[in-house]
Amino acid sequence: MKLSLAMRIQRAFFIIMAVVVLASYFMFDRIYEQTEDLVMQAEMRKQRDGFLSELDNPEYSEWRQDADLMIFLGQGQAQSRLPPEVRGYPVPFLAEIETAEKEQVVMIERVTHPPGVLYMVRDTSAVEALDDELELWLTLAIALVMLGIGFALARVSVKKILRPFERLTSQLQAFDPKISVPRLPQDYAERELQEIASSFNRFFDKLEEHVAREKAFVRLASHELRTPLAVISGALDVIAKRGNVSAEDRKTFNRIRKSTEDMKSDVEMLLKLARGENESVPLIEVPLRELAELVISDLEDERPDWSGRTVLAATPDARVKADESLLRVLLRNLIQNALRHTEGPVEVVLNGKAIHVRDVGGGMPAHEQARLRSQELRGMPSQSESGSGLLLIRLICERLSWRLHLDRSDGQGTRISVFYRHEPT
Repeated sequence: MKLSLAMRIQRAFFIIMAVVVLASYFMFDRIYEQTEDLVMQAEMRKQRDGFLSELDNPEYSEWRQDADLMIFLGQGQAQSRLPPEVRGYPVPFLAEIETAEKEQVVMIERVTHPPGVLYMVRDTSAVEALDDELELWLTLAIALVMLGIGFALARVSVKKILRPFERLTSQLQAFDPKISVPRLPQDYAERELQEIASSFNRFFDKLEEHVAREKAFVRLASHELRTPLAVISGALDVIAKRGNVSAEDRKTFNRIRKSTEDMKSDVEMLLKLARGENESVPLIEVPLRELAELVISDLEDERPDWSGRTVLAATPDARVKADESLLRVLLRNLIQNALRHTEGPVEVVLNGKAIHVRDVGGGMPAHEQARLRSQELRGMPSQSESGSGLLLIRLICERLSWRLHLDRSDGQGTRISVFYRHEPT
């Protein structure tokens, strides 16, 4: 699942705050330890001054209380008189000594009044344990407060940052490509959003120029396609008025006239689809069986090798109100695509709710299946005849507000359904 931009920014804020908290912890720990050492040294020097002021033996004097120890060793005295815990250290010396049992601070320094060396040992085990616990809880409290503040600031900042993007998104979603697209306002305070809006507007300009050229081409094609059909129709009328068509040629003559009339209707229908015109057309109740039989007959006349391969089954309620020319092209492309994809039989089932066409071929290519299952038309159809036929089927279904559904397409065949009722069978 892809993260939203808001979640990404909030996560970045949170990571930054976590890094800041971690760095602050190490800095705080370092400062705390240094402060603790300075306080400890100040207390030990104060204790040293008191011990020296009351010194009664200038050669060797020892004071011990619990685990704390102070020893004065006069100048010239042997270190063998010292206890083991301070023996062997250099002079001067200051360090924290940790053992398995306890922690101690050892401070050794040379004094002049009286001359000699002062040894001081202070047990800090209890103090260190208390300090560690206090430091832990204090650090956790500060970290939680900082993370909470950071999270709140992140949410507020993200809302403020994304508000212009949400406005831009709402404006884009409100556009209807079926009508003239208005241009985006460029009154954003942010330079980046101004550039995005400007880029969209330039794209819309080029898109409308392209659409205008396409519409001009369609108008030209409309004229060029109607002209030869009008000539053919006129010639057929002239031949019919002469009355010299033999009985043998009458059937062929009628087929030419019917094909010409069908071609006129198909051209008008295709041009309307190409122009995207949505004006209402009169709908008539079309008996699906009769129309399907005519379509199958025309296909078998064009391709004699397809004769007898289409199995038609229709229920008595297989009737629908529609534009007959659209419905004829729809049935023709559905059946024609099925016949092209298999050498076996093609089953056409018609009822009061849907049209089902099934073949036993090897299935449709994956890209054509994806295009058929897509909710929107994207890109250009494939160069194959079946790809163009599927695009035409999609356009007609959208025009009639019908639902096209790919039931299955695999190695055992393909089944396509067109539902012209809201509830599928």
